Amino acid sequence: MNNINGFTFFRNYHDSLNDLPLEDKKEMLVAIDDFIFEDIEPEFTGFKQTIWKLIKPNLISSKSHSRLYQDKTKKKSKKIKSKSNENQNEISDILENKNKNKEENKKRKEREKEEGDINGTTTTNIYSFLEENFGRTISSLECEKLDSWVKEFNEEIVRHAIELSVMNNAKKFSYIEGILRNWKASGYKTLEDIKEYEDAIYSSRSRRGSINTEIFDYNWLEDDDE
Repeated sequence: MNNINGFTFFRNYHDSLNDLPLEDKKEMLVAIDDFIFEDIEPEFTGFKQTIWKLIKPNLISSKSHSRLYQDKTKKKSKKIKSKSNENQNEISDILENKNKNKEENKKRKEREKEEGDINGTTTTNIYSFLEENFGRTISSLECEKLDSWVKEFNEEIVRHAIELSVMNNAKKFSYIEGILRNWKASGYKTLEDIKEYEDAIYSSRSRRGSINTEIFDYNWLEDDDE
């Protein structure tokens, strides 16, 4: 048996077979069926042989078209299946990356919490601390900037810089960064070092009769930062 799924039965088959007696007509129909699906060619004689020779080329052509159609259908099915598999793999990769990012964010938050507990506070709270003191919600870019300060200077120093910016009515990120850079340039690495420096400045200005909370000379209030 071949892999043919069907064939075309033309009108001229019908017309030709109508000229045959009923039994011959049945035999011819069986012969067509066997030839198409079993590749068995009948051994006719006489008028039946003549009719068979007339319809045989069309049957062969029909079988060829059927095979071509089936091959195209199979190729198309394989292509669709392949594309479907690609889409499924892409979706799986997206979901995997999403879960991976979610897990990494979870670990990062846990790590930040642990680091915050060691310092006596939590890193997350510094966002609220700044927003409460600035009186506004900070952007994602500002959050990233705040994170970079905490990593570079540590949280308690950044908190103190925020407090000074509020005391000097300079609620600007550029002002806070100016304070932090000034401390770093001066070699202050701990909050204790900074407060000793501030106490010394305060005492010096008190003796001169000029008390000012400003702790460095550059005018950061002129920056465009909001």
